[in-house]
Amino acid sequence: MVGEVVTSVDEIWLPQSGYLPARIVDDFEWHDERSTRKKGAEIDLYVAIKDGEEENRKPVEQT
Repeated sequence: MVGEVVTSVDEIWLPQSGYLPARIVDDFEWHDERSTRKKGAEIDLYVAIKDGEEENRKPVEQT
């Protein structure tokens, strides 16, 4: 299930979002007491992103 979410973020959401992978840290999962429930277990998935528009901006030339 987590793998499907990661794939959806990488292949569907991210390309349409205007953001890019930041590649400063790996994506990670946060497990707490919610992840140990027998029904309705939850985790948090963190994905490092950066502003995609920033990549397209030309640097300002200094004189």
